Amino acid sequence: MTALRKQLATKINHSESLIGLLHSKSNVLSLLLELWKICRAHPDAINYLTNNATKAKNKIDYKYKFPKEFDSFRRKTNPKKNLSQLFATKATLCKKLDMLAEKLSTTKSIILVGDDDLLSIVLGFNFKNLDILVLDIDKGVLGCIDKVSKKYNLRIKTRYYDVRKPLPQNLAGRFDYFIFDSSHCLGGYVSFLTRALLSLKKEKHVRGQFVLQLIDDPPVFTKRERKKLFDYIKRRGFIVKRIAPESVEYDLPENLLTKFTFELCNLFKSGEPSKEKLRDFLLKFNFAEFMPYNSLLPEAIIELWYEKTQSISNDFYHKDWENTYGSMYFYKEYERKQRA
Repeated sequence: MTALRKQLATKINHSESLIGLLHSKSNVLSLLLELWKICRAHPDAINYLTNNATKAKNKIDYKYKFPKEFDSFRRKTNPKKNLSQLFATKATLCKKLDMLAEKLSTTKSIILVGDDDLLSIVLGFNFKNLDILVLDIDKGVLGCIDKVSKKYNLRIKTRYYDVRKPLPQNLAGRFDYFIFDSSHCLGGYVSFLTRALLSLKKEKHVRGQFVLQLIDDPPVFTKRERKKLFDYIKRRGFIVKRIAPESVEYDLPENLLTKFTFELCNLFKSGEPSKEKLRDFLLKFNFAEFMPYNSLLPEAIIELWYEKTQSISNDFYHKDWENTYGSMYFYKEYERKQRA
């Protein structure tokens, strides 16, 4: 038995979920091929993993409180692929809150540019004195946040917003802290950062955090693109104060994971799957986290600190900027590039 197969067998014995198994540093196709070999010898292996996923999650005692509506939303809602949505795990959200908690003495107002994770309601639920604004293009997300905020009397406001439009002038220079999780392309990062940095007060204590993959994610985000992004940050008067590597993982709704597992079982039962069949199977689910030939190495949380005053243009979609950073696109374009 290979080292990888021993690793997979150990994970099965420890009742780890299938999605947890896929969230590793190994190539997804190789993992599934090795998993098929285990399932050939032990036909109930995938069912065992899946059936124990919920039990394993329920045993976790998280540092912060999550309102019941948080879990309800995730049970009933699939991430929207056309908006590059993926739900970060509760453990990931706790890490984000830990980073913010260190700055609470100077943080009174926070802006979230996009919040399909519902991080805002976890923030409001645990830090009652924060004024929080959520900008999002998904009206379903905004509706859920509004409902929870009203029920628990949280200090959260929401606003419908498309990040491809300039930041409204009345939001500029108002906030102490920003949070966002951009789409996987340089144009997306620059457009989100432009809006986030514009929203901050021109004071020394302002901070922010965002999520970034620190390994090459071809063909859309490589070392060259990361350098452009960090150069952009430096020119705007900010410094990268901290990088928390391998700190971000994404979850999937139970109904989607159930469907994924059911169809994977059927594929395994049909005989030994080829790489081509597995690739087509992964593409069917249209999630970049499942894309073949890519590592699922967890992303990093990047923390920025304000260093000095610099002017920031609010118009990312100027032609010259597009030539430098490229346009912003979502997973549909990402997947098209993968297929090319």
